[in-house]
Amino acid sequence: MLNETMEQELIREDQASPLLMRTFSIIIPAYNEEKRIGQTIRDIEANIPEVSEILVIFDGKDKTPEVAMKSGEKVRVVRHDKRLGHGGAVFDGIRQASGEIVCFIDADGASPWYEVKRICALVSDKTPVVFGSRWAKGAKIVKKERLRNVLGGRVYHYLAFALLGVREKDSFCGLKAFKKDIALELANKVTLTDRTFNIAISYNLKLMGIPVSEIGIEWSHKDGTQLAVGIKVIAMMFLSLIGLRLIHKTHNHRIKKIILHLRRKVQFY
Repeated sequence: MLNETMEQELIREDQASPLLMRTFSIIIPAYNEEKRIGQTIRDIEANIPEVSEILVIFDGKDKTPEVAMKSGEKVRVVRHDKRLGHGGAVFDGIRQASGEIVCFIDADGASPWYEVKRICALVSDKTPVVFGSRWAKGAKIVKKERLRNVLGGRVYHYLAFALLGVREKDSFCGLKAFKKDIALELANKVTLTDRTFNIAISYNLKLMGIPVSEIGIEWSHKDGTQLAVGIKVIAMMFLSLIGLRLIHKTHNHRIKKIILHLRRKVQFY
């Protein structure tokens, strides 16, 4: 039997961490991730009992669905015949999620399971949105990515701050958790569905007046990334910032339609 001191300690821990009793929906956007998604799913299922479902949103052409289904009992695969884009897959998962806390992660397991659990558990009424960050205080980079990716991310951060007033240091980190109602509102508001959806989330949260807690996490670059930083990516990142500002600042519907049309035609996933 537990002694009185231990019982009191457990009560205090339970009262201090009420979200540990809530359910988590984990969303994994997966485009041709058959070689990397299995271990990520197994780690989550084995170590995070609060997870009620793992939604794998698949819009590729490989055997990711089969691998995912074999890797966990809580997995639900949603297949799409057409390319959704990274953001489109995340938003589709949010709309179908049943958990009280909604969290999306990368299929490659760049952020280990214990960071996923920690970020989800930090979500509360006072901090309804929690971003994992490779640049916030306390972050630990186990394996660095290529220098040009790092430099591109830093430049993008300063541009986002200058043009949109977005203060998050690492909008592109693939570990973010939300209260379900806020996640749904974002899924209905944000129109970008490619990789730039991350900065659109940050910008819309700013406009909505919702606070974001950015937490330093352990992170490791994984080989086989689906997106390399090149001229096209850099150009689209910059144009997306301009487009976001114009869409929300202008009252000219014709300009808004033109911008949205261009974004649909020219995307990078």
